[in-house]
Amino acid sequence: PMLSDVRVRQGVAYCTNRDALTASVYGFLTPAQRQLLMMDTFLPNEHWAHATPTHTYAYNPTLGQQLLDQAGWAYQPGDAYRSNPSGQTLEFSVTTTTSTLRETYLKLLKAQLAACGIRLKVIQTAPDWLFGQDTGLVRRDFESAAFAWIGEANPSGRSLYGCDVIPNPATAWTGQNFMGWCNDTAHTALLQATQTLTQSTRLAGYTILQEAFAADMISLPLFRRLAVHAVDLSLVGYAPSPYMSAY
Repeated sequence: PMLSDVRVRQGVAYCTNRDALTASVYGFLTPAQRQLLMMDTFLPNEHWAHATPTHTYAYNPTLGQQLLDQAGWAYQPGDAYRSNPSGQTLEFSVTTTTSTLRETYLKLLKAQLAACGIRLKVIQTAPDWLFGQDTGLVRRDFESAAFAWIGEANPSGRSLYGCDVIPNPATAWTGQNFMGWCNDTAHTALLQATQTLTQSTRLAGYTILQEAFAADMISLPLFRRLAVHAVDLSLVGYAPSPYMSAY
């Protein structure tokens, strides 16, 4: 329930140093190269449908803590973590796989959030449970979760963010809107973006969707996964796209 407050979710975002998380797993990249992996919506910055939203959540723990204060989570004398007037500690878990990469950056994220008075518990599970047909994500059996997805030239998004694709008993747990996010404005824009072939109309819909996605902070893109391509030097015209997974 504490994550139902948008101020808490935004506070978590501002308290997250995503550049440091990226550096923890891609230490061989330069700061400029790491910056290329940053995302402020569910689409890469180079994607044709990307639109920079008002909320971008650059690392700002001062602002993050102000939002937590406003939401009623304060430090009590001698406490390392924030609590509300009822004495409940500001804590939640993040469920993920046994991936070493995720274990590395989540260890750092735990320390970053602790500096803002948030206790994060990391739960690592087997991939076949997290991505199972009737366990983990599809049953929304988590408080928060960390996982990766594959981008596409056609962003679609209906199965991820539509109000009608939230897994629940009434729908036999179908759909991929694991966050349970239902924003009527975003849903209408999503229909606009996915039910026409006119690119300008689609772009307008995706712009509204990304603005709502960021404002509600229902998901924080941490970084893009690094992709390495090897090609013959005699190959001409090769232009890899940041939102295609195979060639």
